Amino acid sequence: MTPKKSEMTPQEAAKLLETSMRESYFKALELIVAFSFGNVDNMDDPVASPDLNQDLMIGALLSHCKYIFEYLGDLQGLEPSEVCQGYSYYFYGNVLPEMEAMFKSVDMDKLNRKIKEHEDDSSE
Repeated sequence: MTPKKSEMTPQEAAKLLETSMRESYFKALELIVAFSFGNVDNMDDPVASPDLNQDLMIGALLSHCKYIFEYLGDLQGLEPSEVCQGYSYYFYGNVLPEMEAMFKSVDMDKLNRKIKEHEDDSSE
């Protein structure tokens, strides 16, 4: 038994990969912009596409982060690793304590009741 030949030529496969990667980068940038500027109503739009490869989207987001560090480094006369280190200090000093405070203020009993209600509604 001989294996089936691929229906796609190498050129077509390369074009498909190029298009998929380009779309992932555009969608990731759209997601970053929507989140960064408070337009959270549109955050689902970039990831709602049924054709979107989630792995490519995550890769594109991470790649955008790398490019942002490079861009900021160029603007500030720093190496990207120095920008990343500065951001890490900022995150641990400012963002993480705010996140921890937010979760500490959550009434866990109330949250558990809401989750249970949602699960009960979903199972009906």
